Amino acid sequence: MDLTTLKRCSAVLAAVFLPVLVCGCGASGQRSAYRPQPGGEHTVMVQQIPTLPGKAAESQPTQTDTTPNTAESTDTTETADTAPMTGTADTPETLPPEETAPSSEVPPAAPEAQSSPWVMSIPQQGAPITPQPGDTTATWDPRRASMFPADKDCGNAMLLEKYLTVEGLSWADLSARDCRQLVLVVGTGENEAQITCYRREMQGWVAEDHLTWMTGWTGKKGVAHDRKRNTLTSPAGLWALGEAFGNATKPEGLHLLWRDVTGNSDWVCDDQSSYYNTWQERDDPTLTDTWNRADVEHLEDYPESYAYACVIRYNTPPYTVPERGCAIFFHCAKGPTEGCIGLPEADFLRMLLWLDAEEMPYVLIVGSED
Repeated sequence: MDLTTLKRCSAVLAAVFLPVLVCGCGASGQRSAYRPQPGGEHTVMVQQIPTLPGKAAESQPTQTDTTPNTAESTDTTETADTAPMTGTADTPETLPPEETAPSSEVPPAAPEAQSSPWVMSIPQQGAPITPQPGDTTATWDPRRASMFPADKDCGNAMLLEKYLTVEGLSWADLSARDCRQLVLVVGTGENEAQITCYRREMQGWVAEDHLTWMTGWTGKKGVAHDRKRNTLTSPAGLWALGEAFGNATKPEGLHLLWRDVTGNSDWVCDDQSSYYNTWQERDDPTLTDTWNRADVEHLEDYPESYAYACVIRYNTPPYTVPERGCAIFFHCAKGPTEGCIGLPEADFLRMLLWLDAEEMPYVLIVGSED
């Protein structure tokens, strides 16, 4: 065989067998390496060959097992349960809207929003949890007031610290409740109160300039720890502020849940009813119990006091003990109350519009120790 014939035979053999010898090379120019996986399966780890300028790399599957593969990434460090990156909050990565042809089909209707039951209407279930968190009867010590100046000589921040200390509370108690708005009610004299609103900032608690040292009222007989029903006292302690309601129109800009008073709105004070210390509508078809209509606060009967009001969650379910009383609100007032906390309507409305449910507002009710 001459040299020319030998060269031709070599070229033919190379064309036939060389592709077989190159392991894992495909038309895309990617080489595959195999890595054993637990359980006998294996994953193809793709090594990307640099792409020529102006040409986009073709995506390759990253698995060769029998299950369908949905991964699009060729990053060898990404696993099946690694969420894809979509950018950061500062620099969101979004695609422009796609242009689609108009459709003659009517889109499906969105599901109807399901309204949750009013918290103030959910009755006590089973035995009450006692003591209610925020009840400072066991931790209050008036002697601690001597550690601080008289109220009139305290700045706003010191005044708050003083009465947290007197009640046996701390800044940590506010943080544990995620409280970021606080209304301090300091009973002064027989039944007056000085009321200041605070918000939590990075540097600590700061008084709201337009909501400080407002003159309001407590119950006719002041503030009491371990408060009992029909004593005309307001309950000392740290209580959550709940839903707002009123006989007036819902104020614009309100950040609390609001409920309109109707002719059927009763706050049940009948301690023989399962609905004790809750708001119920007389015509509610889902009611499973009754109550004495003479032992209620028929909310429509208080057009001025309850023009605007807010529930103080004292002795409310699941903490309801009948002897501790019911219907404790923060509302508009012109003088002492039956046990609620009151402010002149203009001041109360400014405070109400400042309150924000997302800031977890609380009220701290205390008696002055001066």
